Amino acid sequence: MNPAAGASSTSAATLSTQAASVAHSLFTAGSVGSYVQSIKIQPMGTNPQAVVRMYVNDGGATTTASTSAMIGEITVPATTASANAAIVSFEQPINKAIQAGYKIYVTFAASTAFTAGFQFTCFAGDY
Repeated sequence: MNPAAGASSTSAATLSTQAASVAHSLFTAGSVGSYVQSIKIQPMGTNPQAVVRMYVNDGGATTTASTSAMIGEITVPATTASANAAIVSFEQPINKAIQAGYKIYVTFAASTAFTAGFQFTCFAGDY
């Protein structure tokens, strides 16, 4: 297996529980498929409490429910930027093989606006 990774930083949120139009592409499986180990979620500063959802997509439009399946979700507590304290990151285990060309997307939502957003890192390997 060859190591592979994907990353995305954003503050654009969605209230949808589907991989909607504000889905952030994180990783694309290699030519013979990939194994996705986990996704790291790093708050980038001051944010409200949020839910982060992860999806596998068959390459179709993320606005079509039949092309994406939720593979995990995690609640991330509110965070506050500080000059002298680290912001804790979170890691969601996935541990799934995905077919060639399939993609991993993430979305997140909260009841109030985001100011800083998140950085997402996908740890995976191509077969």
